[in-house]
Amino acid sequence: MTANKSNPIIGIMLEGFQVFEKPTYIPLDRLTLLFGPNSAGKSAVQDAIDLYAALMSRETAGSYMQFYEAKALLARHWRRTGCSDDSRVDKLSIGVVHTTQVDIHSVLEYQLERKIWGEFLARNGHAWELENRWYFERYEQEGEDIEFTTRFEFLIESVMLVKHSNTELQLNLKHPLLSQTELKVDFAALAKTYPDEVTLDNGQLIIRGLFLDFHPRGARNGQHHDRWMTYHTSQGLKHVSNDKSTFFSAAIVELNVVLDCILDTAIGNSRFIPSKVDASRLVPSRQALTFQIGNLYDAMQQMPFPEEPIYRKLAESLASELTNVQVAFSNPADRRKYADAVNHALADHLFLEQGYRLDFDFRLLMSEANSKAGLIEGMGLDPSEFGFLVEIHLRDGAGRKHLFQDVGSGIGYLLPVLCAVYEKRPGVESTCFIQQPELHIHPALQAAMGDVFIEGCDDDSQILIETHSEHLLLRILKRIRQTHLQVAIAPELKINADDVCVLYFDPSPDGTTTVKHLRISEDGEFMDRWPRGFFSERDQELLDE
Repeated sequence: MTANKSNPIIGIMLEGFQVFEKPTYIPLDRLTLLFGPNSAGKSAVQDAIDLYAALMSRETAGSYMQFYEAKALLARHWRRTGCSDDSRVDKLSIGVVHTTQVDIHSVLEYQLERKIWGEFLARNGHAWELENRWYFERYEQEGEDIEFTTRFEFLIESVMLVKHSNTELQLNLKHPLLSQTELKVDFAALAKTYPDEVTLDNGQLIIRGLFLDFHPRGARNGQHHDRWMTYHTSQGLKHVSNDKSTFFSAAIVELNVVLDCILDTAIGNSRFIPSKVDASRLVPSRQALTFQIGNLYDAMQQMPFPEEPIYRKLAESLASELTNVQVAFSNPADRRKYADAVNHALADHLFLEQGYRLDFDFRLLMSEANSKAGLIEGMGLDPSEFGFLVEIHLRDGAGRKHLFQDVGSGIGYLLPVLCAVYEKRPGVESTCFIQQPELHIHPALQAAMGDVFIEGCDDDSQILIETHSEHLLLRILKRIRQTHLQVAIAPELKINADDVCVLYFDPSPDGTTTVKHLRISEDGEFMDRWPRGFFSERDQELLDE
């Protein structure tokens, strides 16, 4: 038995979302570069991923339609045609396409037969394409800025399997996944028995009513996976749905198990975590790189400002030999790998001449009991009562210590980028969105960052880069060409054309944007003309009109 493993997002469909008025498909790959003028809608991709994560979250109580976080995101990104709230377009939709390699059909049959929870058959190598679509249609309600109805659709292999709306649930019994599965309930007889509530037409099962606890990732509690959708109707069947001996209620229970199994297997156990490195990032201060780790926290040493979790993980990795209490790393063998990967990027890709590497200083924190027992009475020390104050800094190739604010801003702006790129979480797929990694670094470093991004992306770690850097792009094209020609380069720098997606966001005078996918050949050349010229500003400055 192995847990299912999903690949990162392979595409997003947006409509009525910020600058995207008409349905716009945005393909994504392991390494995606987003080019275009400012305010063209590149950051909307990250906003859509944030909305997707909010809609799929199991952390918020209640139905996914009632997520306050999702509602706030919708209100902020709902496209407007004017200045007032009334100028919002009628419909916003977002669709996310991803893949999973678990044998969904085998898992479905296994769980329906055994009715177990949380066990999965081994993957069979088949990559199922999954698509989650949300449609939000607004309606007027007095006293509310924006109210909307919601419809969710789930597709496997581009064939609709499940639809859920405010008033009904639809299941495609003719879907290839279900047509091979033996279901216990005769849904045709159910439709004949309850024609006001149930319709079955050409394999499309529609049950009218409210399934209030429906969630696109399935049940949240394994002990309730057979009754996670609470059915309500105004047709007088409330009392029937509470009687487990009735035909209707038996069908609802069977429907709960089928849908929960499919959604949990295909989506629910895909641990998707988005991250972002903003263009507004700052050079980390000395305080921002100082942390308490270990078993003992000294209240007198607590910092009066919120810490950066990504730098805490870096501190725990660097100082991993000091203590075994590390909450950020489940596998002790992986604790040092994170800091080593960041140091490899600094010393071997970016700052070869200076030889910069991360290092740390520390102070030992000891409890009063340990101080008295060990230092005064000469008794054994209790290792569970130790703590450490760890401060991250730089050392150059000559061993000299440097603070980040003393070595120029470039390396400080790069540190959060490197931390995000090399942060790996076992069993978790991640999509990292990085804004303008070229900030405050010269062209040679911009090109070298291309190698860092190639190293950092894999089947579970997807990197999206919003950039204006020609040098970064040229390095990635060079690695594609070298890989195709089988030039002797490090294995981790090899990348194929079909692993890279270059997008150009082309704004129109009416405030909308179109997205153009620029195809790359196997030898690292563009197959499509670059919109408005290929970084034409350079030629315009070099040549007279």
